[in-house]
Amino acid sequence: MNPSFSPAASSAIFHPSGFTPDFFKPLPPPAADAAEGISFPRHAGETIAEFRQSADFPGFKREFMAHIECIKQFATEYLGDEAHGVHVAFDEFTGKLFDDGSDFFEGEENILYGVGKRSLEQLSVRLADAGIEPARRQTCVLELAEGIGQCAGGAAVNLAEAAQSLQSAHESQFLRAKNEVATALITEAYLHLTAEPAPVAFTLKIGAMPVPRIPVQFEIHCATSLRNAVAECLGLAKHVDHVADNCEFSSEAIGYCLQYISQRLTAAGLAKGLAEKYLHDFRQPVAAALAQDTVGTASGIMHGDGDRVFKYRKWSGRLADARETLKGYGEVRMVSLITAVGPHRRKFRLNADSTLVALDILDYQRRNGAVAASYRPETLMHWRHGEKEISIQYIAEQLAWAVENGEARLLDTKHLMLISPKDFQGRERTAELIAANVRKNSSPEVQQACLSPEWLSVLDCADVFAAWTPAALSLYLKRHAMRIAMLPRSGFLSIVKGVAACGSKADLDMCVPHGSVMFEAPAGSAPPDFFRIALLRGDVLIFNAVLRRFEEGMSKSDRIRRQAGAIIASADAQGVVAAAGAYLKPGHNPVLSAYHNIAMRAVRNRLMTAAQFEDILAAKNGRGTAGLVFAIKNDDCEKIREFGAILLDAFACGLLDSAQCAKLLSAPTRAGIPALLIAVRENLSDAITVFGGVVIAANISKAINRGQAFSLLSAHAWADCSALAFAAASGKCNAVLGFGKVIAVAASKGVLTNAQVYRLLQGRPALGQQLLEMALCLGHFDAVKALGNLYLNLYMEGFLDRGQIRALLSGKTSESTQELIGVLTHGRDAEAATALLGNIIVTAECILNDNDDPTPLFLSAANASPSIDLRTLAVARSSPALRALAADMRALCDQVESGLAVCGHVRAQFGILAQQMLRSRIGLFFDPGEPAEGPRLFAEIWEQWKRLDQIQ
Repeated sequence: MNPSFSPAASSAIFHPSGFTPDFFKPLPPPAADAAEGISFPRHAGETIAEFRQSADFPGFKREFMAHIECIKQFATEYLGDEAHGVHVAFDEFTGKLFDDGSDFFEGEENILYGVGKRSLEQLSVRLADAGIEPARRQTCVLELAEGIGQCAGGAAVNLAEAAQSLQSAHESQFLRAKNEVATALITEAYLHLTAEPAPVAFTLKIGAMPVPRIPVQFEIHCATSLRNAVAECLGLAKHVDHVADNCEFSSEAIGYCLQYISQRLTAAGLAKGLAEKYLHDFRQPVAAALAQDTVGTASGIMHGDGDRVFKYRKWSGRLADARETLKGYGEVRMVSLITAVGPHRRKFRLNADSTLVALDILDYQRRNGAVAASYRPETLMHWRHGEKEISIQYIAEQLAWAVENGEARLLDTKHLMLISPKDFQGRERTAELIAANVRKNSSPEVQQACLSPEWLSVLDCADVFAAWTPAALSLYLKRHAMRIAMLPRSGFLSIVKGVAACGSKADLDMCVPHGSVMFEAPAGSAPPDFFRIALLRGDVLIFNAVLRRFEEGMSKSDRIRRQAGAIIASADAQGVVAAAGAYLKPGHNPVLSAYHNIAMRAVRNRLMTAAQFEDILAAKNGRGTAGLVFAIKNDDCEKIREFGAILLDAFACGLLDSAQCAKLLSAPTRAGIPALLIAVRENLSDAITVFGGVVIAANISKAINRGQAFSLLSAHAWADCSALAFAAASGKCNAVLGFGKVIAVAASKGVLTNAQVYRLLQGRPALGQQLLEMALCLGHFDAVKALGNLYLNLYMEGFLDRGQIRALLSGKTSESTQELIGVLTHGRDAEAATALLGNIIVTAECILNDNDDPTPLFLSAANASPSIDLRTLAVARSSPALRALAADMRALCDQVESGLAVCGHVRAQFGILAQQMLRSRIGLFFDPGEPAEGPRLFAEIWEQWKRLDQIQ
């Protein structure tokens, strides 16, 4: 049911940062807000000579200089000392700009006066856009000044790239603003839905439901923003890794939200038809009941995440919308979710927000009679301090807090000064809860001054002392030496762990004279995890001290020797080994290699099982993600190299076979994503290069075979889509460059055959898509440039032959010619795409064309079939220069037929003309005109070339 209501009766629509519903309109074209000026050519067929003689040319020069002055003024205001260099560069540029006799142009005036002028207009507008970060604008101007005065063609390319860079930044800011408005609209609908009385009855259904793929139209930007806002605000199953159970809204509830949003947009002045258009993509999700109820929201948003808790409280006030959520959970389960504590948790992960939020919800539930009478707070201690009445209250083993003059407060160290762990006989879990609160809410300085040693047996001293300085710890231990000596053995071991975590070797030597004291755990308890602490600390002195005591303990105690494998692994209750934490901290860890050497020695001496050793190498966390994944994600090249060295050492010692090595190197996440794909997603060139080096070394060392190496470097994201294809399709140019280095080295070392190299570069063969085509059609022009360099370098090294590189540059597709041409002719970035792709093919021509085969590469695919090549895509606009070349070819052929010219000379002359055209990039920048004229002219030139063959 979808009840009717009046939008005017609801609160005014909220626009963050003053944004209005205008942000829901389609994105404007790049130069829509740039001042219109005089542009060359003013009409089709106009030459440079005609334009310079026209009455508009003086105005054109004034506009050009005015835009350059804008750039110089920006440099003066924002670049400080670097402004002088920018002024000098642009002064030199303007000195050459209108000098007819200068070598600066080299016949490329039409490029600079056309595309260069239009790009300059757009650039001056974007430099004044306060919505773009100043650093982004400053960098753009500095990079532009470096190459502006070399040649006219280069200046035009630099201007086009600079304008495109700032346009992309402008669009990002524009879309962020729209997303904020969309989020505000969804939030308003959500709160209206959950208000009293609820306009729609909730239909709860336990169980997560995945979000189906919703097609996103290019021109409907708002659809994506609204879909993402729904997923975030209503807890859709898009991000539910941290949610134990999920409930869904009924279709009526989500339908009401969307109806509400549509009417609010209309009431805010947006046309009703446009609002309905933006919401069109959500009609099917309404029928499928995609949105989840607040169970997922309450448990996921509050799950130990302070930022999300704050946002949730801001949305819903006193969290009244959790009323349905909590009825389905029960109090114990609810508080456990919010505070991330409970018997199923290894450690407490409290924060200030989660404790107070839980109290807010319980108070609301209690006033509405939804809390069981047995689930009430208990008062542990009560006393008066001056004018304050203070008490400590707690609920079961989940919440503990202080109450001062009737108001809830967080526990801190001063509250522990009047109580002792002995007051919690039979309630040890509550004592641990209170201690965890105090540790979170007190600074190290307050802990050093006020913390009683009796609480050290309850606290996790490794966490407490890790934040202290060694000097402060030494002073604390000396001041409380007598009371510490009276602690039970469990308290003593906790303090020793804290000393190791602090990094105080002198105090460790004082506390632990020999290893048997340190490593003999009490009966029934897990082995001490000193190796975990030493690894996290990364301190060589502490690690060596732990190792020496471990070896002493094994020599004196058979019990320690029997537990050697478990002590080295230091696995916790969830099976997470000590090495897992070392990969989370970026940077070099000097003890990691030594730790793995100890583990290898333990396996050889039969003190550790092979399964334990493999777990140590994998170093998976509690969610099954390997340590190598974290090293790659953090771009931690040192860790990746260390992992590779350890793996090869283990293989050389016979501790791992080839299949195990390949499995450890693949290191898939819980979702089955290979580790290398993580580096591609994050666009990490160095991580890809180093990981590829590890794979190459593993193959050379026979740890993996050639097929396994190829599979690891392919790292398929899904069927028929390799990691390199994913990089091209998503515009990860740094990742493409990293792959280029890896592939070149792998081919030179014999790790990959030439056929395997070609297979890696083929994109998605099943769909007939080449990498260049994928990157170009999706507008990723930096990736286009990187792919072009990759192809040509591999060809120069001899790993690709002519036929292969021609096929890779052809980019044939099953789509129609006009549709593909439309990608560039109607796209916002046609000129930038043409420039970048053209430069690649220019270089390819110089490599592939020789005296035996002077035919231009792109001409070989110019035909009337639906399959066209990327060159045809790039030259989909008309050009006077191209038309002139066709006329010259006709004239030369006529001279040969009439006997006025020798065919061989004409063929050579044609080769020179073609090379000049390519080198000068004539035809790479085109003005709007007849879209089909470019391919037609190239076809005519090709016919003239075949005509020469017939004459000969």
